[in-house]
Amino acid sequence: MTTTNDELYGGAIDWNLIYRTYYPLDDIASAVMRRLPSGDHAPILFSGFAEVAELLSSHRSVQLVEYSRYMIDRARLECPAIGSVVHGDILEHLVSSEAKVVCIVCRISANWHSPACLDRLLDGLIRHPRERVLIDFFDSAAIEKRARVETGAGAQAASWSIKQHHCLDSTLGMHLTRWRGRYQINQSALNYSADIASFGKRKIAAYMKQRLADYDVGVEDSLVPSDPSFLVVISAAHSRCL
Repeated sequence: MTTTNDELYGGAIDWNLIYRTYYPLDDIASAVMRRLPSGDHAPILFSGFAEVAELLSSHRSVQLVEYSRYMIDRARLECPAIGSVVHGDILEHLVSSEAKVVCIVCRISANWHSPACLDRLLDGLIRHPRERVLIDFFDSAAIEKRARVETGAGAQAASWSIKQHHCLDSTLGMHLTRWRGRYQINQSALNYSADIASFGKRKIAAYMKQRLADYDVGVEDSLVPSDPSFLVVISAAHSRCL
């Protein structure tokens, strides 16, 4: 089965099955929880894997924002513990949401194919006071070094071949990469092509520090082990020691 970019989240691919097969969802949820302010039970505005949102729901109230209507339907069916599931663009939702805790993870940022998306993100974040914000990004330097990324083996093997990699914005270290992915689940093979955005660690951190003067901005390792990505942690200055 071969799928193109336009079909990725329209129902042609069972992404929840892929996430369960290839990603340590419990570990991702635990890593998110460790990075939230201790002693604070503020609701989480979340964009990412629905099953991670459901795992977080056992600790806090979670609102999942998802732009794919098909993925919304799957989340409501398969992850009923999530308190609220809404259709929309997380960048638009940030403008109206007063959530103090925001998690945009599982590399949602790969879909931000223009530098303007990052400005929309920061404009939305500063619209309301935030306590802690987690956002992960594909690492442009890590991707540039690899012609091929592989994980798993045998009946559960996955690989991604890098086809194109070009710079969109040198200030952000932002690149757009065309890659071809392949998931092997039992006897079925799924091939797809996608364009993903990636960013430079130091450059995006410096840009965010400049724009978010009232916040601390740090860069940490990926939420997903061995993944070519990194995590940006944004904290209200007074919460740095919490």
